[in-house]
Amino acid sequence: MRFSINLALGAMLALAILEVCFSVLPVNSGLRMVSTSAAEPYSRYLPQQTFVYSHGWNLMNVHHGVTNNLGFVNAADFAQSPSKVLIIGDSFVESFMHNYAETLQGRLASTLGRGIETVATSGNTLADSLQLMKKFVPMMRPSTVVVFVKTSDPSDLSEIAAAPLHGHNGFIEAGQKVTVFHDLYQESSLKLWVMKSALIRYIYYNLKFHEWFVGAITLKLRQPIGKLAPPDNATKKLMFMRYYLAELNALKKTHGLQIIFLMDGDRNSLYPSVKNKTQALNLQDQAHFSRLAHDAGFALIDMQPIFSRHWLAYREQFDYLPADGHWNTVAHKLAADALLPQLLKVSRTDFAGRP
Repeated sequence: MRFSINLALGAMLALAILEVCFSVLPVNSGLRMVSTSAAEPYSRYLPQQTFVYSHGWNLMNVHHGVTNNLGFVNAADFAQSPSKVLIIGDSFVESFMHNYAETLQGRLASTLGRGIETVATSGNTLADSLQLMKKFVPMMRPSTVVVFVKTSDPSDLSEIAAAPLHGHNGFIEAGQKVTVFHDLYQESSLKLWVMKSALIRYIYYNLKFHEWFVGAITLKLRQPIGKLAPPDNATKKLMFMRYYLAELNALKKTHGLQIIFLMDGDRNSLYPSVKNKTQALNLQDQAHFSRLAHDAGFALIDMQPIFSRHWLAYREQFDYLPADGHWNTVAHKLAADALLPQLLKVSRTDFAGRP
């Protein structure tokens, strides 16, 4: 009995020491999300919320920041419409590890001035970009919308038929029709309380224990039973792509928009030290989407040839692999440089007449 008590006291003391240590280190603080609803079916953070970002067990890419007045990271405060450009994306665009001036949107703002708006949240998909466009295009009235398309695993295209995360959207087939389904997010009071602990935040955000645990369970559940083959989602994915592009075309015509897709490149294939195990599986979906987008009259910038040329000339990586696959400042600059001529070519007069 005495041994058990001493063991418990020793464990409590060790946890207390760890809590004190992590409380003075730049542990990822996480960000509180706004609860979603049928009227507000998109993911965002609480406005004007300060945060600390760090990645991995070794707390790399430390960055301190604050969300804007709409609840988005690395986004200028929205002041008035009309805007010039609205950029929609996920964690690649919100870019926790960078200062605003180092991001795609910050670099465009340094050239084009005010009116570069950004709505991007980690985990966003193509279905989310559709909901965000329906919400923010009428509010901001941009002349151009840039939609980031993630092609690294999990790809926005290969996973277009996947179930959405909490607070996000996904496409579903209802009879012979396609619709968008929103998985509601409600903030947990328990999570809010336990996340006050620096040790728990380190385990949850930096070590990503929750993601590892859920991934392990999902992988186990997906193991094939007997000789059953996995279902073929190719037809469904094409159906969802066509629906998505048709919805965007309707918004494009209604609001007089230019819509540009900014497609990530296969960065892994360029690095000799990184084994590219999954990217080849996404190439067919990328080809289908590119063809459908082109046929529907959308502009598309593929970063793959841009990355390839830069790699051959400078041998600079475009991300933080092998630790973190998000874009670094090199990739953000190249993306901004690729977008700028497109934006100026069709909107030069419009930009000149706006504040």
